[in-house]
Amino acid sequence: MDILTIGEVLIDLTQTGKDARGIPQFAANPGGAPANLAVAASRLGAQTAFIGKVGADAFGRYLKEVLAENKVDVSGMAVDADHPTTMAVVSVDATGERDFSFYRSANADVMLSKEDISESALKAAKIVHFGSVSLTADPSRTATLDAAARAKKMGATITYDPNYRANLWKNKEEAIAQMKAPLPLVDILKVSDEELPLLTGTVDCENGCLVGSVQVQDPITALEFREGVSVDDNLRFVGNLFDVNHVQSRPP
Repeated sequence: MDILTIGEVLIDLTQTGKDARGIPQFAANPGGAPANLAVAASRLGAQTAFIGKVGADAFGRYLKEVLAENKVDVSGMAVDADHPTTMAVVSVDATGERDFSFYRSANADVMLSKEDISESALKAAKIVHFGSVSLTADPSRTATLDAAARAKKMGATITYDPNYRANLWKNKEEAIAQMKAPLPLVDILKVSDEELPLLTGTVDCENGCLVGSVQVQDPITALEFREGVSVDDNLRFVGNLFDVNHVQSRPP
C-alpha cells in the first residue's frame, strides 16, 4: 500500500443555487480532506486506503461506495450504528471563498477509536497521512495520534495537513496547541498561509520554514498553498513559485 489516509469523510452540502421560489438548493458532495487525498492519489496511480468512520445510514453507504469506485481500499472503514455520518454545509461568498458550518460534535467521524485502526493496515502503508480536523475532539484525536506514532515506529513516512477550521475548536489557543502536538512525528508537513502563523508565530515564509524545521522531526518538505513556496530537504526557504486559486479535489 502506497498511502493510507486516516480521518474524516463527510457529506459537503454545497449550495448550487435557488429554485423558482427562492429556496436554496444543495448538492450532497463527498468531502473530507483525508478521503479526498486518497481519491486524488488513486487517480494518479497510487495504491491507497482510507480509514475513518461513517454512520449506518444512506450517506455513509454512499461515501464508502464513492471511495471504492475510485479504487480506494475501504476495508478499514468503520460503521457506527449510534452516530450519523458527519455533514458540512458549504457556502461561497462573492470572492469565491468557502465557508464551512460543521455538524459533527457527536457524529461518526469523531468516534473513530484506536481499536478501529489495525496494526496490519499501518504496517502495510509506506505513507500514513492525517489532518488536524481529526484532532479537534476525542476519541478521534487519541486514535489519530496513536496511529501516527505506531506507523512511525514501523518505518512509515508520516504526512500531516494542519487544516484549520476555527468553528471546530473551542478557541484559537486550544487549536494551536493541538495542531502542534503531532509535529514531532511528522516527516512531510503541508501548511497554508493561514496555518503558518498559527504553527510558527510568523507570516513570513522563510522564517516560518525555519521555525517549522525545528518543530518537525526529520523534515522533508512543506507546501504553502495560496502563494506557492519552494523549500529544500531541510525546510529552507527557496522562493515563491506562483499564485494559485483554492482548489479542492473531490470525487464527482
